[in-house]
Amino acid sequence: MISHRITLIFLAGATLAVLLRENSLYDIEFILPFGTVLFAFYFIKLLVNFGKRMLVGDVLEVMSVTYLLFVPALFKSYDTEYLEQIQLQMPMSEKYFVLAIPTVMATLIGLALPLFNRYANEKNIIKANEDPTFQKVGMILFVSGMAFTFINNVFPMGFISEFLSGLAKVGVLYLLFSGHRLKLVILYSYLGMILLE
Repeated sequence: MISHRITLIFLAGATLAVLLRENSLYDIEFILPFGTVLFAFYFIKLLVNFGKRMLVGDVLEVMSVTYLLFVPALFKSYDTEYLEQIQLQMPMSEKYFVLAIPTVMATLIGLALPLFNRYANEKNIIKANEDPTFQKVGMILFVSGMAFTFINNVFPMGFISEFLSGLAKVGVLYLLFSGHRLKLVILYSYLGMILLE
């Protein structure tokens, strides 16, 4: 489990990197790698803690880094002519990162500080109860969802197949919290498939 102390040390290093680099808030050649490292750290933190404790803070961290920093930096790094060619535009002010980076960093620091005993519930370890019924249901849901995902990719059938492919997510949660022996293999395989897709 990635502790709050490791997170705070990482954030201190990230803050120093921003402060010590001149014009870091304007330089996309710094912002994109910076955003990528933040995204990688918080995504790994989410994966490591998944199924072990409550993840409200971890999910908020990943979402704020992804949507406010990593994705805009990725779009900013692309050539505007290329973005127009593929008809994908994300208009952005020149001063966007001047506001976004301090805001994201302040949010991450705020979520990392254990203020007002906020982490009392998150410190509780989630114990999976081995339940054969839930394991069977989880496996049926997971296999059904994966089948509909494959069918939808080969022969798109619209909303129904998209909706039924979501069964895989529910199946993964059933398998995770019912103590299935292959729960982590299935979780990481599913996440890998989503990333490939």
